Amino acid sequence: MAANSFVFLFICILVGLLYHFRLRRATTKAEISKLALVSSFIGIFFLANALFAYLGRSALQMAIEMRPVVSIEDLQDVETGAPVVLDGIVAPENAVSTANYVTYIECDDASCTRYVPSRLLIALDGGDAVISNDDFEERAWPVSADGIRFLAPNQPVIVVGTMERGVVLFGPDKGKQTSSLHAEILYAGSREDFVARARGKMIFPSVMLIANLVAFVAAVVLPWVSWHLRSKGVATD
Repeated sequence: MAANSFVFLFICILVGLLYHFRLRRATTKAEISKLALVSSFIGIFFLANALFAYLGRSALQMAIEMRPVVSIEDLQDVETGAPVVLDGIVAPENAVSTANYVTYIECDDASCTRYVPSRLLIALDGGDAVISNDDFEERAWPVSADGIRFLAPNQPVIVVGTMERGVVLFGPDKGKQTSSLHAEILYAGSREDFVARARGKMIFPSVMLIANLVAFVAAVVLPWVSWHLRSKGVATD
């Protein structure tokens, strides 16, 4: 959402510059018409930015409303490529590293070190789900006294991602079907905490959605409003 704000401000600056240097100095209706096309073209970027805000809001809404998967049996019923929300714990079967961490992020002044096991296991009722990727976003992870963000065994987590399935191509398990989850968000905490946090985060994309739509309309009508006011003898400088 930070990028959404930056884009919104940048487009507003472009519209402001167009008005300051061209629109308010235009003297003919033909010139206004040309500038109105330019302003409308710039305004299209407000629509694109509104779309991104809408998608962000929709993703949060989906995560809030979707019934979480709590068992392996239910996970097997999820279609390949479908979104899924897991409600489980970091499986005790995961190998642990220093200080009993299963996965962790350690940062210094120059960079961050991120450790995620190749098969991060999330315990559900009846078995473990496998996280297949290591580039998920971490949210609300505990922080150690020395500033390391981590997950430990038995930590309650909510995982938001998509279902993946494949087939083993080599080795003794050749031909065996596999299933895993491509995680987008790994939140440390209960379902209730996750929902409360997500509801709070929905405010900003909702505001940005409305702001971009209003800004688009303003960019389209600004040249004609400016011309109308001047044609009526109202000073706009």
